[in-house]
Amino acid sequence: MFKRERAYATTHKSLPAKVYLAAGALEDDKHHDDMLRNTLALARALKARKYPDLQRQAQVIAGEEHLSVAPVSPTRGMRPLLAPRPAAPGASG
Repeated sequence: MFKRERAYATTHKSLPAKVYLAAGALEDDKHHDDMLRNTLALARALKARKYPDLQRQAQVIAGEEHLSVAPVSPTRGMRPLLAPRPAAPGASG
């Protein structure tokens, strides 16, 4: 994933996307391929790019490990996508 992110950044100044990254707080060892560390590193890399149209959120979910975070993270990731959009300035309802 890191190679893809770097390759994309070399040819793009924009990333029109909504990205949600999550890892369980207990995914911090070699048994889980350092998921927590890698998730946070990817979040930092995306933040550093300062893409103007990228909406990103990274979350460490307390008390969760590799298997238990799987059912939780998709639900939390969908919340921002399904949230009502604020009304545009001057719009009437």
